Amino acid sequence: MAKLTEISKANTTRKDTNSWGMSILFVTLAVIAIAVLVIQLDTFETVAYPMHELGKPMVVAATNNAANLPSLEKIGSGELIGPEDIAYDPKSGYVYTGCDEGWIKRVKLNDSAVDTVVENWVNTGGRPLGISIADSGDVFVADAFKGLLKVSVDGELEVLAVEAEGMKLGFPDGVVVAKNGMVYFTDGSYKHGYYDSMPNLMEGRPDGRFLSYDPLTKQTQVIARDLYFANGVELSPNQDFVIYCESFM
Repeated sequence: MAKLTEISKANTTRKDTNSWGMSILFVTLAVIAIAVLVIQLDTFETVAYPMHELGKPMVVAATNNAANLPSLEKIGSGELIGPEDIAYDPKSGYVYTGCDEGWIKRVKLNDSAVDTVVENWVNTGGRPLGISIADSGDVFVADAFKGLLKVSVDGELEVLAVEAEGMKLGFPDGVVVAKNGMVYFTDGSYKHGYYDSMPNLMEGRPDGRFLSYDPLTKQTQVIARDLYFANGVELSPNQDFVIYCESFM
């Protein structure tokens, strides 16, 4: 009788082991099937970088600053979280910067960093990155989620552009305003957004754009396309040309 009991227990153990094994096999196959499906549906397509461009001699920045900026003071510590770009308005004396929590902060500089006043000026509800001030005092913002924005002197927020040539702005990044009112800005990638910088880098495809916005016609035009993460943008001193940079190059 004891032998029959032992045989029964052994059979039960084998059944339990087989059941666990089948379960593990089923889960493994299910995970593989889902992974294959995701890979087939995903548009992630890597491409080789243009080595003929990357192979050119690069400018190496100096490791030491001879000036050392002995009078450097840190402002807005604890109040300016993740400041991206800055713009100074000489007429009002304010410094504007976009922060991580969506605020465009307005900073009033005084004689000492201790006396500096940081104001939560306007919240875009997105992630303000590039900032530029027009002669009128209006502040133009490239917001990673909201598009190209304008904030009036009175703090009124206006969305200027969310797409160009039928394609949505995926990652508005840098912006600059010319004296004639023309706004130039970059779209880092029309495919990958703010939280997809690493996939954008890994994929290595030139899906950035350099654009302009005409406040008179309210039209957005693509000036250059197929850029490797179009980022910062700046006008020349004489405003006869515009410079933009590609971060992944």
